[in-house]
Amino acid sequence: MNAFARACHLAPERSRLLAALLICGYGGALAAVIAWSLPVWRTPFLLVWLLSAAATSWAHFGPGRVIFAEYLAEDRWRIRLASGWQAEALLLPASVVVRGFMVLNFRLAERSGLRRRYRAVCLLPDSLDAEAARRLRVFLRFG
Repeated sequence: MNAFARACHLAPERSRLLAALLICGYGGALAAVIAWSLPVWRTPFLLVWLLSAAATSWAHFGPGRVIFAEYLAEDRWRIRLASGWQAEALLLPASVVVRGFMVLNFRLAERSGLRRRYRAVCLLPDSLDAEAARRLRVFLRFG
């Protein structure tokens, strides 16, 4: 285990870039639903749009967002949500690690109440400082 793995603590900040991308994406989807859907389908489409926007904003900006992740060993991490809830999680191989962004997909080791079993953390350049992001990319690719 390398030195980074022993001291891997991530505390991602709220990303303004992610917020802007989500607003543009959901705004475009809303415009498309309003402009091109038949009147009979407009209400169900708007309901799906609203539920999707609410779930996404809760997961990335509300009490359900991951505010801390700590590497334990062998792809096991401990994550803590903004609501204060924490659990052990397994980093899935479906995680995406490229220069411009990282998406860390976790599967929770335990399920409690209505909590989702999977969590995703989207890390854009404004979420982590440059050195922490570089070290995390190297660790996840080669560690």
